[in-house]
Amino acid sequence: MRRFTIDNTKNPFTLILGALFLITGGTLLLAAHGHETLLLIASGAFCIVAVAAAFFYGYCLGALLMGALLSVLYDILQMFARQVAVFCFAVGGILIAYFLFEFFFQNSPEKRDRVLKVFGFFGDCLFFLTLAAVAAVFVLSIWNIVLLIRERDIVQPTGELVELDRYKTICMYDEGEGDHTLVFLSGSGTAEPILDFKGLTSQLEGCQRVVVPERLGYGFSTGLRSNDIRTAQNIVLEYRKALEKAGIEGPFILVAHSMGGLHAIIWAQEHPEEVEAIIGLDMCVPGSYENFDLKDALRRSRLGAAGRIFGFARIFYRDSFLPDTLDEQEKELYRAVACRKVSNSTVRDELRKIDDALEVIAKKDLPGIPTLLSARMVPRPV
Repeated sequence: MRRFTIDNTKNPFTLILGALFLITGGTLLLAAHGHETLLLIASGAFCIVAVAAAFFYGYCLGALLMGALLSVLYDILQMFARQVAVFCFAVGGILIAYFLFEFFFQNSPEKRDRVLKVFGFFGDCLFFLTLAAVAAVFVLSIWNIVLLIRERDIVQPTGELVELDRYKTICMYDEGEGDHTLVFLSGSGTAEPILDFKGLTSQLEGCQRVVVPERLGYGFSTGLRSNDIRTAQNIVLEYRKALEKAGIEGPFILVAHSMGGLHAIIWAQEHPEEVEAIIGLDMCVPGSYENFDLKDALRRSRLGAAGRIFGFARIFYRDSFLPDTLDEQEKELYRAVACRKVSNSTVRDELRKIDDALEVIAKKDLPGIPTLLSARMVPRPV
């Protein structure tokens, strides 16, 4: 394997390649700040300069080739655009500094050789650290794939599968009897809503009818056509259709968590005869999104998707993170579902349509429906 060496001290390619790295880093920064049309250009540029560096300078910068393989995955690069930009700036700066050093000290071979040893040491460190990181991700990914295969037998629906049409199936938990029917509406990103709500539903189903429908993209609900738009109105329509198909009649008490609050409000506005009351569990209302950063939410969702793809989700969904009300078997099932469904494209499409939901809610007043909100108190910042 070759070390970090450039035989031709007057070769201007070092300067050109350094400049290309700086330009690529700048393009990535622009892309990270909302100029997404530049991201594809930046991906191609990063691949080109990485391959060029590997070809001309040996293995210490050949580590960039591994990064180039990741850069073709658009979502992955978009998630880490800022980090890759900083890396490009660092490499570009090193190359330009190296070229200037060669240019100004070409007549001092002893001093030049000493500095080259330093460059070679840091080049070796860069390569082996990158190699170790890539190897760790590779091993974790293989481990995740093996576990996904082994978990196929335990991944069984936690409720009844209700077929909406030939493309869509909603998983619905329905237990208990009583004077009221409580329909639980989950928040955004909850991988397995039926198990997530179990600590509460298990205490209520002894005296009331408890229903937990898992909307498309969550739990064991499956199917989505390419022309489906994940607006809150469409989601409410799917909830209503699933309840109708399952023979569950209203009026309902909607128990909403987080973003499920928007669905509950729209449901009550458009079909007040079906909503007996609303109970909010840390429920979002339109005012909750006054300072909502959609780009940051999507970035975190893509990070979660990367964690699912490469197996990092298994580290995140450890027992201490999962609800304490679940037994070991249920925690294992929750983790298996999360590693298959968390932060999928359907969830991201819901996030993109939050503004549409706010516009729909703003057009109508909330009918006089009894509403109880339960929220955690957060200290006011000083």
